[in-house]
Amino acid sequence: MKMRLLFFLVIASLVKIQAYALGLVDEPEKCFSQRIYPCSITSRDGNLKIVRDDLQINMSEDSVVTFEDERRLKILKGHLIFSSAHPVDMMVSSLLAFKVKGEIFAMIESPKTVRLYNLNAEIDFIKGKLFQSEVLPVGFENWYSGLNAHKQIDRGLIAPIERLSFLKKWGSVSLDSVAESRKKMKNYDKVWGDSVADASQFYQEVVERGIASENEKIAREIERKNKREKEKAFFRRMYREKVGLEAGGEP
Repeated sequence: MKMRLLFFLVIASLVKIQAYALGLVDEPEKCFSQRIYPCSITSRDGNLKIVRDDLQINMSEDSVVTFEDERRLKILKGHLIFSSAHPVDMMVSSLLAFKVKGEIFAMIESPKTVRLYNLNAEIDFIKGKLFQSEVLPVGFENWYSGLNAHKQIDRGLIAPIERLSFLKKWGSVSLDSVAESRKKMKNYDKVWGDSVADASQFYQEVVERGIASENEKIAREIERKNKREKEKAFFRRMYREKVGLEAGGEP
């Protein structure tokens, strides 16, 4: 009952921002309708929904996305829901890029950090020396940022999407009707449940690797600390021997 009430409250707030058609600002002017690239899209005066062939994007107010060409996007700002029947190349920075087919929710948390929710999509991260491996199954979320000390993309541990938290965020961006939103959430519940069950062993392995990684960091830090203490003890002993020798004079 509580879940159902929250759902309707979120959807009710969503209905109030349906007037979105006038909120599109593109640069250069009319580049989106004339398919001129690159084309930067900003949502003004409320949420915005844009459609380009099979690609649909719901954008929160003041979100910014740039079409580099027909199937290549750069996500710059805001909270955005992407849906595409065919693969689309997406980029957050020069180091973080991925190919998407299906539905995802992206939240830009800082110029270099994005939180991704895999709603029902195939996500292929562009791999290279900066990104050894990454998987984000359907029904899971994770954040990704700039380079860490090991010169790899910094990211968190994947986790199943937390439904209530997600519903509030998704509902504040989506411009679907109440009926469409209810239908999507029912579908998400089924798809996520099946996916999380299938990925449970993979998820456990990731968590264990994460814990092992933290333990390894702690062990390395203890080792470094012990080494420093040994070096300090060595130099203190050398100093005492030198001072004692000078005080006693030549043998």
